[in-house]
Amino acid sequence: RDSYFSVNAFWHPDQRKQFVPAVEARRPQRLRYLCAAYVDLDCHNLNLEFGATLARVIDLQDRNVSPPASVIVRSGRGMWLLWFLSDPKDPERPPRAFPEKLRSYLELNRAIGEKLADLGADAAARDALRLIRLPGSIHPQAKKWPRVKYWLQVSEGGQPYSYTLDDLTRLFNVPCSDLAPEERRAMLEAERPSGKR
Repeated sequence: RDSYFSVNAFWHPDQRKQFVPAVEARRPQRLRYLCAAYVDLDCHNLNLEFGATLARVIDLQDRNVSPPASVIVRSGRGMWLLWFLSDPKDPERPPRAFPEKLRSYLELNRAIGEKLADLGADAAARDALRLIRLPGSIHPQAKKWPRVKYWLQVSEGGQPYSYTLDDLTRLFNVPCSDLAPEERRAMLEAERPSGKR
C-alpha cells in the first residue's frame, strides 16, 4: 500500500547505514545512475480508459513513432512507460549520472512528454529524482484498479528492450544541445571531489 521505489539510483556517503530514509537518500548530489527514461500518463485526467491508452501506445510503437517501452505500468489510475538505459561501454550497467548525461536525460524526458501529450503526459514529471509505485502494491485512491501492475516488453530475442541515452535522444528526435566549452569545463569541475576542485 502506497509503496514506492526510485526510477534512478542513488548513493549515500555513509555505507554503514543499513536503512536510509528516502528524504535523505534522494538528493540531486547523490544521484549516481540513470536507470530509465520515463513518462507518466495521467490518462484518467482526459477520461481515457487504460485499455484505450494502451492500444494507442502499442500503435505508436508499431508505427515507429515511439520506440518500444521496456516496461508498461498500470499505476492504479494512469500509466507509466519506462525505457531502460544502458551504458554504451558496459551494456550490463546503466549510465552514470554525469552532468552532461543528466542534461540529455532531462531533455529526453521532456521530449517524450511532449510527444505523448495527447495521452495525458504529466508535463512536470521529467526529473531524475522521481519515484514510482512498486509492482504489486496497492494504490488506495484508485477505486477500479488499485493493484499496480508491470508488463515487461521483450525483443524478438526475448530480452527486455534497453537503450543508450544517445539512442533514445535520436529516436525521440531530441535536438542536440552541445555545451559551450565554458559550460562543459564547469560541469566537469563540479564532478571532481571537493578537495580537488
